Amino acid sequence: MTHGDDLEGELRRLFSDERLDLRPRGNAAAAVVAGARRVRRRRALTTATSGVLAAILLVGAVLYFGAPSGGGQQQVAAPPLEQSAGEPAYTYPPPPVPIGAPARGPLDEDTTGGPEQVPPASPVTRPATSAPPGTATTAPRMSGVPLSAITVLGPEGYGALRLGMSFDEAKATGQLAAADAPSAACTRYPLREGAAAVGSVLISPKTGIVGFDATGARTPESVHVGSTVEQLAAAYPDLVRTPDGFAAPAGRGATYQFTIDDHDQVSALRLAASTGC
Repeated sequence: MTHGDDLEGELRRLFSDERLDLRPRGNAAAAVVAGARRVRRRRALTTATSGVLAAILLVGAVLYFGAPSGGGQQQVAAPPLEQSAGEPAYTYPPPPVPIGAPARGPLDEDTTGGPEQVPPASPVTRPATSAPPGTATTAPRMSGVPLSAITVLGPEGYGALRLGMSFDEAKATGQLAAADAPSAACTRYPLREGAAAVGSVLISPKTGIVGFDATGARTPESVHVGSTVEQLAAAYPDLVRTPDGFAAPAGRGATYQFTIDDHDQVSALRLAASTGC
């Protein structure tokens, strides 16, 4: 017999000893049943307590947050107006008050007994709005001034002076100032009327009048010194870029030359002949 067999036999002898047996007591079954009942009662009591506590908290919240504040009378909110799902909500502004009609209060009652006389509303002058990009519009004309009263430059000249007139012909119109004798070079001559519309006239000894320098005069398309580049482009779709700004055909071979400043406005306007000096 080996050592392993001896050990196994010894273990069997020890575990078969009656002193190691655990015999249940006579009331063991009753004790187990009583313990299970106690556990069930504790669970039921915990569940009931939690429900009562939740109900108390709910009632307290309703009493605290939902209590009415108007003399004990409960205020019931009116139901909202029915609105279709696709209909947008609108906020209606107050009714307009006519301009020029003063607001009347309860103390302004008419004591004459006749109908109330409301003065007519004053006309409202709306400011001119700029046209959106791409809209063909011309530069606005001076408000309240007829077109005939506005000095127009071009397309052939200004007043009685015409492009191509010789010095003698221009002098004969009586519009030139300080023009006793013709000059041997291209010379600018002022006008007798002043420089409000045209500052000077450029006359060449060979080809006659070759240019007009405008100050307050406007082109037939109502472009003038101070017009914006947008107004210029709307009046003349065939603009050509130049070193100082733009040029546009005026007709009969003449051109309008526009100098543009840093604010994108016309700072100088000239009607020039195609011949030059």
